[in-house]
Amino acid sequence: MEVEGTYLSDADSYEGKSDDEKVAKMQRFKSRLVDELLETEKTYHGHLETIIKWFMEPLQKNNLLPENVLPAVFGDLPAIYSINKMLVECIHKQDVGAAFMELGPFLKLYATYAKNFQQGASLLQEWEHKSKQFRAFKEKQESRPEVKGLKLNALLITPVQRIPRYKLLLEELLENTLSSCADYAFLKNAVSHISLVAAHINEHVREHENFLKCLAIQNCFGEDGPKIIAPGRTFIKEGQLLKVSSKKGGRSHERMFFLFSDMLLYGKPRPLSLSEKQLYVCCCVLPLNHCTVNTVFGQPDSNGALFTISCKEELLFLYSENQDEVRDWIEVMQKAIRQYQQKRGTLRKESSAKQPLRRAGIVKARKDSAKQHKYLKEATTQVTTRSGVNTSSIVLMACFISRHFQ
Repeated sequence: MEVEGTYLSDADSYEGKSDDEKVAKMQRFKSRLVDELLETEKTYHGHLETIIKWFMEPLQKNNLLPENVLPAVFGDLPAIYSINKMLVECIHKQDVGAAFMELGPFLKLYATYAKNFQQGASLLQEWEHKSKQFRAFKEKQESRPEVKGLKLNALLITPVQRIPRYKLLLEELLENTLSSCADYAFLKNAVSHISLVAAHINEHVREHENFLKCLAIQNCFGEDGPKIIAPGRTFIKEGQLLKVSSKKGGRSHERMFFLFSDMLLYGKPRPLSLSEKQLYVCCCVLPLNHCTVNTVFGQPDSNGALFTISCKEELLFLYSENQDEVRDWIEVMQKAIRQYQQKRGTLRKESSAKQPLRRAGIVKARKDSAKQHKYLKEATTQVTTRSGVNTSSIVLMACFISRHFQ
């Protein structure tokens, strides 16, 4: 996630100027930075107020969400809102560095909020699906003119985005402050402190982005697809490849592949979809602890490349006309397999017994999981894909190699 907005430094234009001129120029630039900070704080303050006034407080009164869900979704936003007000007041009274140092201990609330943000976003998604009343309330509040077209999900992430912006601004202020200035020590300590908080938040942001990506893929397969969201699972790569049939006279078909830190799965377009975008039907899930990857052919002077992925009794022949894409898939797959095998020592013993799952097994596993997690209801979105491509020469070669291996 990139932080919106940048602060441009005048440091390069200080060469050749006297100390007095440097100080005056730095002060003017710092004043502009502080003005921008106060202006963006005003907008941020409005966002926090919108969350509390139009979403959190009404939900506390109408009991549309369970008592244990509300704090998980909204965290300690009232306290963060108070910190924001205090920060603006301190900046008006003293230097920015001193203001941040004064409120430094309270900024840990941001790290706590970011840590719990993914869980809150997941709960929000879950209750949107299983509570029509909550979904109607959310849509109604988001349509209010006071909310200015903003969505609750977008509003809730603003505290997570705020700390990196503070860090960027403080670094610019420090760069434009002479070491002899009275506020230099305060700014230096403030940068050090805010950097630690930002590092924690960035890690949680990466976890949240991975969660959103896994959720989007989960939704592509619908409710009868495999369970993709799982603790410790991270998304690595996705892309279309031609799966070459090993049967005599078979064809090749485009399939969408998704690689995660512990498994590879692929799917085909779901037929007869009434939605604007097309869903996938999951064809197979391959646990990485049993996978091996090998190049079959792909010379520099050829037009494409074929490689295999084997997993227990499963053997896939995959082709692409782009040799660089094939090379990347092989390298990324091999790296993921090595990393997963290295981590297996910390996993429970029975986890190594996982087998490849075909369509019937996937459906059965999903039904079993649904019994244990009755509230799990996934939304369905769809992705576009091209139709299967018949490459007869590749099919014949794949059939020959397949018979040889079998």
